Amino acid sequence: MRGPSQLVIFIISSFFVLSWLQEYAFIFSWLFSAALWLIPALAIISAFIYGYERLHFIDVLYDKSVWYGAMRCEQCFYQWQSRKNTPPAKCPKCGTKKIHPNKVKERAVRRLNKKSLTTEDWAEIRKMGVQNFVPSWFVLITLLFVVELIYLAISHSS
Repeated sequence: MRGPSQLVIFIISSFFVLSWLQEYAFIFSWLFSAALWLIPALAIISAFIYGYERLHFIDVLYDKSVWYGAMRCEQCFYQWQSRKNTPPAKCPKCGTKKIHPNKVKERAVRRLNKKSLTTEDWAEIRKMGVQNFVPSWFVLITLLFVVELIYLAISHSS
């Protein structure tokens, strides 16, 4: 009977953990007070980094050709699955170079420096499309900062 013995071990270990937490509760209060100072500092730093990136760089969407997938030989009609990103040099069965790769277009993002772009580049970028996204690290820190502001407002109002 594994179930009841595991439950007993879990309950006993829970009591040990709770007694340890009561004895060393000051560590968690230090960590919490440090987080109250660290989160706003990280939010300010990440806002500066995000602003710098938006000012100096642009992310452009483009279609990247990839060669992996189903392949077929034009001479012997052998078919195989290619797993490389470049086209194979020859057919694995007969050795001829008459192979037909199925080209697949894959959406990708390229980061370009705004200072090095010419007017022709900007015209091309308008055709390709611009990827405007907010990085996940910026969203996470901003959400933590908003939660902290809400916590501080609630704790000072009571």
